[in-house]
Amino acid sequence: MELPNHHPPSRMPAAACLTAWELTGGNLSAVSGGGFRTPYGTFSDTIFFAGTLTEKILRNNQPSSLRVSDPTGVLTLSLPPQNPALIRAADALDTPCFVAVTATVKLRAYAGKTYLELLPDLLLPADRKMRDAWLCCAAAGALARLAALPPSPGRKEFADVLVNALANVRDDEPVSVPVQETPSAVTDVQLLAVITELSGKKGAPIADVITRAGTLGMTETDCKAALARLMEEGECYTPTTELIKVA
Repeated sequence: MELPNHHPPSRMPAAACLTAWELTGGNLSAVSGGGFRTPYGTFSDTIFFAGTLTEKILRNNQPSSLRVSDPTGVLTLSLPPQNPALIRAADALDTPCFVAVTATVKLRAYAGKTYLELLPDLLLPADRKMRDAWLCCAAAGALARLAALPPSPGRKEFADVLVNALANVRDDEPVSVPVQETPSAVTDVQLLAVITELSGKKGAPIADVITRAGTLGMTETDCKAALARLMEEGECYTPTTELIKVA
């Protein structure tokens, strides 16, 4: 498939760009001499990740872990207490916001199972453009690896996840949302564009978003389900119970 015309930053850290889905899908194993293996490749113990910071978990009034989402899933990052600079950087971030993370991958064996632990080395504020560039980089690498593997249900599922994730990448040109007389499928990009168009300083009234989506052929039930999914993926959030805003 042809990837969107986005390019990773020229100084992207020399680390593996892996999506949340691949990292949390299970079947991770350590590699002798360092690094780790997923069912789709072998990597060093350092990853680069960009996504939406959706939650800060506090301990003693300080961030102890972070939840960061990309369009394929959610990762939990553990903040080492011996790194006060990193904790201060996390404390200064608002939620939700885009972040870029370089992290060390640790695999912990317990009771016959292997658990993933991600320890950030660098945490920086980012923007939608960087998240999209990272997503294209991660998807391109993963699709190339999948192409070299024999067909399997897992391979197809991962490919489908990547294709759906790439639908969240915005084009450089603004998206127009025409009013249509006949019903049609409403894409995530269109729905996000509706939210943006109807947004004031604090967001767009959810009732107005549902009404506008209805003019594009989307039922109220489907619209509410799509908005819930977009919020779960970190694409938007509700500053109040009546408003919604693009992240």
